[in-house]
Amino acid sequence: MFLEEDEIWNGLVSLTSYKRFDPNLSILKSVVLQLKALDFGRMNHILSEEIYHLGYWGLLDQAISCARLVNEVYSDEMITLMNELDRTMTIQLERWSRKAISRASCLLDSPENANGMILSFYS
Repeated sequence: MFLEEDEIWNGLVSLTSYKRFDPNLSILKSVVLQLKALDFGRMNHILSEEIYHLGYWGLLDQAISCARLVNEVYSDEMITLMNELDRTMTIQLERWSRKAISRASCLLDSPENANGMILSFYS
């Protein structure tokens, strides 16, 4: 293949040899940015669906998995990103819980909805 030819490959590598790169750190940065961009407050507020089927947990798991594998040379950057991940998830989950509590209060205020809401906690 063209890229595998020694002259081509060595030329490409020489262009980036002075740069530091850790793919796990890059993925961690990407996941933190994705979690910041998501709107937890717009989720469907059926508790059985939110808690156990929340797709955002997959992103959080990916962030933690990548953080474990970051080269120790980048530990300061990784710690900064993990602190930002903690801050982001705290804000997002506070938004989610405020919205969920508000929705539950509205449903419980209406007698015809109260039974359905109580059942959804146990479903």
